[in-house]
Amino acid sequence: MAFDKKWLKGKIKTLLYFFLFYSGLLHAFLLIFRKVKKEHAAIILLYHRLVDNNASSKFIYKGEAVHHNILDFKKEMSYIKKWFKVISLDELIGNLKNGKSFKTPSIAITFDDGYKDNYTLGYPILKELNLPATIYLATSLTGTNKRTWPDEIEYALLNSKVDSFTLPELFGDEVLHISSLEEKTKANGKIPEAMKLIRNRKQLELIDELFNRLKVKRNQDHNEERRILKWEEIKEMSKYNMSFAAHTHSHPILTQISLKEAKHEIALSKNIIEDKLGTSVKHFAFPNGRIQDFNEELRKFCMDIGFESIAIAEYGAVTKKDDPYFLQRVLPRTPLFIFAAEIARAFFNSNKYVMRRKYGTNK
Repeated sequence: MAFDKKWLKGKIKTLLYFFLFYSGLLHAFLLIFRKVKKEHAAIILLYHRLVDNNASSKFIYKGEAVHHNILDFKKEMSYIKKWFKVISLDELIGNLKNGKSFKTPSIAITFDDGYKDNYTLGYPILKELNLPATIYLATSLTGTNKRTWPDEIEYALLNSKVDSFTLPELFGDEVLHISSLEEKTKANGKIPEAMKLIRNRKQLELIDELFNRLKVKRNQDHNEERRILKWEEIKEMSKYNMSFAAHTHSHPILTQISLKEAKHEIALSKNIIEDKLGTSVKHFAFPNGRIQDFNEELRKFCMDIGFESIAIAEYGAVTKKDDPYFLQRVLPRTPLFIFAAEIARAFFNSNKYVMRRKYGTNK
């Protein structure tokens, strides 16, 4: 068996994080760092779904836990409130627009997609701790029983009774085995990654084909619990430190549709939220969040229609030198000692994470 250097490196890093956190050295470093350094960076945390201990879905998507346990979330919110300044996205962008650094290490909280659990599980914690947050909404899903396309794949796999299947358009003759939850989890990571590389219309056709091969009905299950926020919940949250931003209308990967369609998706989501809430929508995050999923013309379009920021899903902190239309974010990792160490690492290395690459192009 070949020696797995990556595995060993990961184990060593985890042990180091554990030692630094529980020995108190990490927090001693933070205190010194805060006092010695006159100018600081900010970090934007990126969450998606929150789940409780009884959640049935245990899938992992995009290599990170998108289904974030509420017990971990509560610990993380208490931790950042104690050790950092938690600011709104508006305040963060205000600093960048004025070329101002942050007086102390600061953190902004964001959620993508607009899941119902942001309201039922996350909002009570944020309200109790008086922490601001921003939720990016995919407006065609809001107030409905619809699912995002990655959630459609998850739903099909979770509800399928078949043991294996093929999907030749993506994987040729390869047989995908899904007789166990572990195998379904693996397939749920593999299929969406392949789907990202194809045009949106073909993607929708392939998801239909996936449902057929898995022998699962695609029609929305009206008995299934609603996954997405409704406007009444959004309006309630908007009164208490929660702001709402655009995440397209139907959640496509924007470089997999035409430029005209992409602009329509962006503008429509902005207009709908503004109409529903009666407030200006200043911020945008594009689905999937990789730099190849967006382009420079769409960036200019976002500026022209009044957005003040664009958030991506690439790792890194935000400094006063960074472009507000290229905001890097950090996916939280668990348990708490890893979360804390990764946050500190991003702050310590903030100057190294200035993104120099340009956005991709539309096909």
